[in-house]
Amino acid sequence: MFGTEGFEFWWLIPIILIGLCVFGARGCCFGRRRHIKDRSERNNETSSDSALEILSRRYARGEINDEEYERKRNTIIQAKKGVTR
Repeated sequence: MFGTEGFEFWWLIPIILIGLCVFGARGCCFGRRRHIKDRSERNNETSSDSALEILSRRYARGEINDEEYERKRNTIIQAKKGVTR
């Protein structure tokens, strides 16, 4: 009743499963790398940026308000001068 008749393409099942595994692994590994790259480009912050540049960008994007900007700016300037609290 369930012989080889009607299911001549049984060999497609392993090929489809392997293809799904490769596609899933590719999306998992390469997607994460792309996400990290996009995040750093979105923030426009690199290790060479100074603290004041980063603070100014955050203020320009509206992430921090006027008071917080001034307080952090003063703290950074004092730290550069060597004055500690």
